[in-house]
Amino acid sequence: MHFYVSRKNVLTWLMALCMVGSAVARIVIACVKGAGGSPEVWSQIVLPVAATLLFVSIVLLGGKELFYKTAIPAFLLGLYYIIRPHLLLGGHPFTLGLYCVCLLFFCLTYTAITCGSIRWVWLLVPLLAIPLIAAVYLHQALVYVGVSRAWVFVLPDYLLFGGGLLLPFTLRLHPEGEYHPTWGDRTDGRRIRTMPAMAQVSPYIMVTRNTSTNLFEEAIEISHIDR
Repeated sequence: MHFYVSRKNVLTWLMALCMVGSAVARIVIACVKGAGGSPEVWSQIVLPVAATLLFVSIVLLGGKELFYKTAIPAFLLGLYYIIRPHLLLGGHPFTLGLYCVCLLFFCLTYTAITCGSIRWVWLLVPLLAIPLIAAVYLHQALVYVGVSRAWVFVLPDYLLFGGGLLLPFTLRLHPEGEYHPTWGDRTDGRRIRTMPAMAQVSPYIMVTRNTSTNLFEEAIEISHIDR
């Protein structure tokens, strides 16, 4: 199964607009309240902004054939949220470990769905709704403890996952029988996935002329020669 995103779909542009708004919000908020040191800038601003804009670029410029590559910015955003637990959680090792496992599950599940290994596209709805609910919970918790302008901490996440919730409604399935690139293919060709396992292994263990085997099968009409 191969999914794609069309630029003719209004929801695609709305999703892209929300995500660009998320990237802009991160930059503006950092300029208003200060960004901290260099590690803070690179991990909390540059990384999520670059990942979000990369996602939008893939969707708008290569959504027809390269949509599966949106897994790359998804993993980059997962890395960002792994670096950011001090804003979301305490310092308990078990809680942080469980948090990282959930993020890894999110990235792997998203990759499996977008590359067509899992055919239940609707799973993207709860997958993207749960982080949005977590952002709402964080917002309410910050308001409860009296943090001023609590929305500053969660506005980029609202826009990011709010736009992401539109993704399942923009996906379309390519017609069967057509070839489309996926993970493991090269730019100049595709990987043959129907070869026997031994045929895939033999080039690595039979590397010289004496040990290698090169076989082919052909049928030749020789009845006249026999006569």
